[in-house]
Amino acid sequence: VLASALAMDKAFARRVFAAEGLPVAAGAAVRAGAVDEAPALLARLGSSLVVKPCRSGSAIGVTRLVHADVAALVRTLEEVWHLDDVAIVEELVPGKEITCAVLDVDGAVAFPVTEIASPNDAFYTYEARYAAGRSVHTCPAHLPPEVTARVQEVAVGAHRALGCRDLSRADFVVGEGGRVVLLEVNTMPGFTGTSLYPEALGVGGVAFPSLCDKLVRRAFARGATRRNEPRAFPK
Repeated sequence: VLASALAMDKAFARRVFAAEGLPVAAGAAVRAGAVDEAPALLARLGSSLVVKPCRSGSAIGVTRLVHADVAALVRTLEEVWHLDDVAIVEELVPGKEITCAVLDVDGAVAFPVTEIASPNDAFYTYEARYAAGRSVHTCPAHLPPEVTARVQEVAVGAHRALGCRDLSRADFVVGEGGRVVLLEVNTMPGFTGTSLYPEALGVGGVAFPSLCDKLVRRAFARGATRRNEPRAFPK
């Protein structure tokens, strides 16, 4: 529960990631009404920004700003504050949108990395996530081996830093020169027909029925006991 709460609150998650030395974009959390912070944010982060609700998912409320001025940033902040009383403002890192699945059954293991392209959208929007054919997933991603290894290392590090168990999926941007930037972690990634997590597990050799079986058996073994003592799974 704590891991999911931390992951959902992007301000707290950013603090955890930074404390663990994981690479995050430069940014800040801005509380509702603090429009006077806009000039300093632009001076520190530049005019290309991502503004998003602190506690939301599926790219709901996410806006990208390019060549923003104070008025544009304030207007976008006010739009986000209709969804959440805290907005996250980060530098916009141009690059490939990347995600990495982690399965934690017998220790946390990162699976093949996926590159996400959204040819009809500015980025991986809500519509691109859930409409069939709206996005293109390339798994394994076309990245240099050392960059792939770094993404996988950070994905496992983020999983552990938040205290996740069983499964998670970390989202990244890989920018110029192979710069790896951790965006966020999803502690219960989608299992739909367009979902990235089961797709990556399949590429890594874990078929969907086997994945479900592993997760159910692990949960059953923990049981509902106070100390989570292992129990034998029925034949």
